[in-house]
Amino acid sequence: MYGQQDQYGQRGTYEEQQKQQQQQNNLLNVPVKTVIGTDEIREMVRILNDKPFNENLTLVSFDELSNQELLDLLNKILSELDSSFKDIKSKPQDMIIYEVVSFIKVLNYPVPQNPPQDSNWQNGLFNSEKRIIYPVMYYLLSRFSELKKRAYLAKYLVPYQLMEGIPLDEEIKKLMDQYKDLQAEFQVNHKELEAAEKDSMNPEELKKEIIQLQSEREQLLSKINQFKGKNTNNPQFQALLDVTNSLRREQEEEARIQDKLRQQRAHLEWTDQQLLASQQRLFDAKKSVAPENTPEQMLMSLRAEVKKNRELQNERLAIEINEKSKKLQNLEKLLSDPPVTQNELQQWENQLINLRRNVNIMEDKLGKQANPDSDKLSIYKKQAQLVSKKKEKIIEEQKRADNEMTQLDKEVKEKQQKLEKERGPGFSNDEFKNFVEQLKVKHTKYKKLNKDLADLKAEVALLSRTEDILKDKKQEYQVLLEKAEKDKGVTGAYQASQRIQQLSEQQQLTNEEKGKTLEEISKLVQEIKKILDQKKATLQPQIKELKDQREQFKNIESEHKEKKANYDKVMVGAETEISQLESEVKKLKEEVEKEDKRQRELKEDTSRIDEKARRLQEEAHYQKGTKKLSSEHQTYVSQFEADAAQLEEEVQKLRQQREVIKDNYQLHQRQIKMFGDLKVLLQAKLQTAKSGGQGNSNVSYRNQSGGNVNRLVIDN
Repeated sequence: MYGQQDQYGQRGTYEEQQKQQQQQNNLLNVPVKTVIGTDEIREMVRILNDKPFNENLTLVSFDELSNQELLDLLNKILSELDSSFKDIKSKPQDMIIYEVVSFIKVLNYPVPQNPPQDSNWQNGLFNSEKRIIYPVMYYLLSRFSELKKRAYLAKYLVPYQLMEGIPLDEEIKKLMDQYKDLQAEFQVNHKELEAAEKDSMNPEELKKEIIQLQSEREQLLSKINQFKGKNTNNPQFQALLDVTNSLRREQEEEARIQDKLRQQRAHLEWTDQQLLASQQRLFDAKKSVAPENTPEQMLMSLRAEVKKNRELQNERLAIEINEKSKKLQNLEKLLSDPPVTQNELQQWENQLINLRRNVNIMEDKLGKQANPDSDKLSIYKKQAQLVSKKKEKIIEEQKRADNEMTQLDKEVKEKQQKLEKERGPGFSNDEFKNFVEQLKVKHTKYKKLNKDLADLKAEVALLSRTEDILKDKKQEYQVLLEKAEKDKGVTGAYQASQRIQQLSEQQQLTNEEKGKTLEEISKLVQEIKKILDQKKATLQPQIKELKDQREQFKNIESEHKEKKANYDKVMVGAETEISQLESEVKKLKEEVEKEDKRQRELKEDTSRIDEKARRLQEEAHYQKGTKKLSSEHQTYVSQFEADAAQLEEEVQKLRQQREVIKDNYQLHQRQIKMFGDLKVLLQAKLQTAKSGGQGNSNVSYRNQSGGNVNRLVIDN
């Protein structure tokens, strides 16, 4: 089913993916528990009671499950990981064992590999021994989501291993290479899909947004219908609509021209900078190749240039660091704010819906009481907004132009000072001509910029005057509007409508971005589907061939298992015969050892009997008088009698000595004790004499020896 499953996650292309996704598979690297306690069983029961299992078990009912029920539960867990296990009961038992063990190995469970342990482990698993099946179930349930993903990837990324010893022709090698290429392409597509899933929004959120957009669309349609109903009979409505359309087109054209103008200005600044840099490099090159220029001067100029570049770099780095620090502070501020919960969003949405409902009611009331002045007021409001936006743009451009002018003045002064230091007081003809040409170009540019600045200032003055007039009119209309609202009892309706308009504009921008995102997602999904369909069509013949190879492999595997079973039976019979023969050999060896021991004992008895017979023959000759044992004894009997008499005498002497020692024992003990006490007393006197002799000169002591007796004499 999975080929050579032990290769999964260990070598080949899939190993690279496992190394890259190590953080996602951290749970798979946790040591597997082989001893399952109460806490682990409780966790297994909790997971089995949840989706997708829904077993409704307790600790007691789980403990009382039979062997077949445990196997069915394991099969259910495996079928949730891989749907191919749902029909596994229809297969032979050998195939079931092989596929289940192979799949568990694919899931990186440590199955024993040595021949004695693996068969025992497989038998224990399919006999539902709790010491084996509980760790397997806990491993699968505690890592269910990670193992489900691993099982899905294993279908496409486990390398197909051919049996060893089979020669590979060119076609098979080509197919294997193509198979590996498809695996690599699958990895890339899978990574892109995961990235797209991470970047894409939640479907539930998209559904909510779609529902919200539909409701807003209905509200806008109702507003448009109401507006059309109010202005259908107005003869100026079509003219006003045409004017607003033309205004919108002009605004879009103006924005496009402004963007293009900014791009042209940026390009012009870049070309000016490139021109100045090229001129400076040309001047430095001419100066460096001058005949009067010495190496010391060249070195000094290079050092000055390095110093200047370092200063510019430091200034630029300081500016960038300042910008980054500000951005970091803003991000920290945003992170420090409490996150917006779903409940708060729901409350705000409800408030927004209520406000929109109130605004619609107010607009209906105002529409019924509307007069022609309200249309004029809206036109003035739009004009005021356009004027304010245009004024802000002009002020920004003026500030930018002033900054550029000051920067250019500063650079000109620096260049002049540097030029005066490096060149000296005089100019050459060519340099003076170049300088005059540059000055003309700069002067023309300056005149043009000055004229643009004057035009901008005049336009600013005109717009400021227009703004003042519009502000006055706005205040007048505002007073009239507030008065009308107060009379009609709808105070604050205008402010609410302004706020609603701003919110609707923001919502429109958000909806446009969301629409673009949805379009991109749909395009990406279509591309992925197209690629998958192409890959499926490309892989179809290989999959068919792979199925044939798998069928052939299954047949060979079944034949191999039959022969292996026969071999195991023969080996079992041979092992029993060998054990019987070994036991018989052991018994025979023990019997041989016993017989050898008995033979040695018999030899010793025979030698002793022979020695006795020899002595008896000699004793017979000694008693007849033909021979003599020794000069002192005639026969063995006389020698033994003499030895016995001698031993008897020694025994008598030892008994007498024992009596003497027994009689004098207590006296000798008392003497030993008295000599010990005397020794202690003499040592005490000697010590006293030594210590007291230092203060008394009349005391002396000496050692005397005589008659083999040592004496200590103390004189006072």
